[in-house]
Amino acid sequence: MNFLLDTNVVSELWNVNCHWGVRKFADNYDWETFFMSAVSIGEISYGVERLPPEKKKTELIYYAVIIQTVSSSLIRALTSTLSTSSSGRGGSR
Repeated sequence: MNFLLDTNVVSELWNVNCHWGVRKFADNYDWETFFMSAVSIGEISYGVERLPPEKKKTELIYYAVIIQTVSSSLIRALTSTLSTSSSGRGGSR
């Protein structure tokens, strides 16, 4: 099962005082099952841009790690899906 995470869930996960329910949910699944929409990525980018300069570096590093993790999962899922669907077509295009 895969999950499209809303912006508030992603933000909560990197909160030091993350709600126990959100943390429990995230801990029950592999990070490879989590995905983010372009809208959520844009909202988080906007939020980081509005931070004071002294907080930006830390938040940008953390944000980059999350995006890399979710993007890697998406690339693996797409690659798997594409290879499965193309093999069903007899391999010709």
